Amino acid sequence: MKLIKLLIAVSMVASTSFVQATPITLPNSSLFDNSDVNYGSLQSDCGGGFTCFLDASSLGAGGGGDHFDDAMGVALNGNAYGVGGGDWDGTSLKLDTISFGGLDIFVEFMALGPVMRQLVTVTNTNANTELANLSWQNNTGNDGGQQTIATSNGDLLATTDDKWVVTADSTTGTDNEVNSWIYGSNGAFSPTSVFLTDLSSSFGSSGDEGFSALFDMELLAGQTASLMFFVGIEGINQDGINLASNVSDTSSAMYRSLTSDLSVAKLSQVRNWNAATSVPEPTTLAIFALALLGLRVRKICA
Repeated sequence: MKLIKLLIAVSMVASTSFVQATPITLPNSSLFDNSDVNYGSLQSDCGGGFTCFLDASSLGAGGGGDHFDDAMGVALNGNAYGVGGGDWDGTSLKLDTISFGGLDIFVEFMALGPVMRQLVTVTNTNANTELANLSWQNNTGNDGGQQTIATSNGDLLATTDDKWVVTADSTTGTDNEVNSWIYGSNGAFSPTSVFLTDLSSSFGSSGDEGFSALFDMELLAGQTASLMFFVGIEGINQDGINLASNVSDTSSAMYRSLTSDLSVAKLSQVRNWNAATSVPEPTTLAIFALALLGLRVRKICA
């Protein structure tokens, strides 16, 4: 019996990942690069005080090298979120927390193949209910030639009814800088408004074309809420459309892979997704412990 209790305890401990985070100073241009995408440089200040990504290159079929000029910038109640660093755990980067009028905000990034996930978390530290107006701002590298390739509702108008929008340099199918802007799932909390511009005069080097969304969140005293966004990088228009459709489907393998590191508690705080719960994969030690437990039980019962 003591052995069984010990093995169960070992299994529970082994299933929890303890990773020593490494402090990271911005700018940084290599954390998330992989065989599909070079994500460019994460800047502490892209202009206007925003922390955001500068440039990105798709390395797959039909790829190009200027997917966005400034992307994934965030503002809270009109205040640009800009920090000088964060903590890297080998998979995701958690940027530093700053406070605007008692609303604490931090941003996390994680990339898997051609998709970058951005999680924006706000906590109301005040004693009263507060309104958090959060803007997600992106400038594409289309430099005056941006085309809307697809929207989730199929009308190419980019409205608050959509959950994703795909933009590119051209309506032709290849040799494009195709960006999939994915900002929710069906039936979940929707943005107040969306724009095919970057909303910031400091963003971009040529033109204000991009994609931006505004969300109004009410936070009770002490409450925490998150918004989750995905940016897909492709070189072929249809690939960008397929990516957006798959990621926005919370039952898809792609969505589950992109959220498998998030706990059920953390997913439950995300307002703009009907987030499917994810179960962490068992660690090697946990599997070994359970195997020993099974062997011991068989010996006892034999």
